[in-house]
Amino acid sequence: MTGHGSVDFFYLPDDTILSGHILVTHLNQLATRCKSVLVIIESCNSGSLFQDRENILRHNILILTSADPRSPSFACYWTSDLMAYLGDEFSTAVFENLEKVDVRRETLSDLYLVTRIETQMSHVCVYGRKSQLKNAVSEYVGYIEDPYKTGVNFMNFLSSNTMIPKTVVAAPDAQIFGFYQLLLKDKKYTDQYNELFQTHKKLEQVF
Repeated sequence: MTGHGSVDFFYLPDDTILSGHILVTHLNQLATRCKSVLVIIESCNSGSLFQDRENILRHNILILTSADPRSPSFACYWTSDLMAYLGDEFSTAVFENLEKVDVRRETLSDLYLVTRIETQMSHVCVYGRKSQLKNAVSEYVGYIEDPYKTGVNFMNFLSSNTMIPKTVVAAPDAQIFGFYQLLLKDKKYTDQYNELFQTHKKLEQVF
């Protein structure tokens, strides 16, 4: 799962907002139909969704979050061609790792430790049934004999001749940075940038 977040809230498209309580309720319902459940969630303050609810999570749920309860997540891999970030530091660490390993041999514990090391700007957290950490990643993501024949490989894409630097910025600031890059290209975006910057400053004072 990936999206925007704040303390105890996860934001979906179409103005849909999930509180931590509602999210845990839905996960518990899902878990009644599954042997075990793995949730990987990328959003600011994602740890706050589960921090005080581990005692009501069903016994077969394990959750990895990109950030602790009080911290943002971080966008990365800015490309001037698209004027956008291609991913977030935590989720790209997950994908990059999975493309390099044999998921039949890598455990969830391995995945957690690697992504925690590779995600340097936010604090990766784990919640729920810790005994699931010994399970193979393939139990949750499946296994393809030769994944490089199935489509574009993320690692190969990023390490192509036009290498994209891993520019990292806090997710709440990503839109500001994007507008700033547009401003460097074309001064007509000055008004939009200034308006967004002032709005951002007001929000910082509120939160």
